[in-house]
Amino acid sequence: VSARAAALAASALKRSDAAAMAGLSGAVLVTGSAGYLGAALCMTLDHLGIEYVGVDIVEAPTVHRRHHIADVPALRQSAAGCAAILHAAALHAPHATAWHADEFARTNVDGARALLGLGLPMVHTSTTSLTITPRAKRREASGELLWLDHTAVAPDGARAASEDDAPRNKYGRTKHAAERACVEAAAAGADVVI
Repeated sequence: VSARAAALAASALKRSDAAAMAGLSGAVLVTGSAGYLGAALCMTLDHLGIEYVGVDIVEAPTVHRRHHIADVPALRQSAAGCAAILHAAALHAPHATAWHADEFARTNVDGARALLGLGLPMVHTSTTSLTITPRAKRREASGELLWLDHTAVAPDGARAASEDDAPRNKYGRTKHAAERACVEAAAAGADVVI
């Protein structure tokens, strides 16, 4: 991510959104701040003059604190003084062969729950990968055009999912579970969007 890309991203924000972010009473906690999306978010915030605290498990220029997002005590320390969360941390497809399903669950599901537990407004980034089910793959293979939206796999559990309708891999399944946690938190009054 280049400084030019961050400037373009910052200029694309609606003035009201940029003003609301600049008016926060604290920094923005950015998870996965070494990753492609997280680093871009950090650089955009920096370009806008908005303080952020970057958290990741690896070292990078956009990382201020290194720890796992499911490490609640470390997470609370990192979030001290923060007013909002941009949650981009995740284990995803490139990690599939190197990480066990339990670590996907710890990062993607337990991490999201830990962040929700902070009680801060949060933007949870998800993935279209959770909509790629065995049924969707068969329909695609037959040449059918698919429209994948929030109804493809209902994060609120409104549609009972069979194995045929469940996300096809540990990344999609754990991101789906994290979305469900966010929907449940929002229904209980949390300030969270997916």
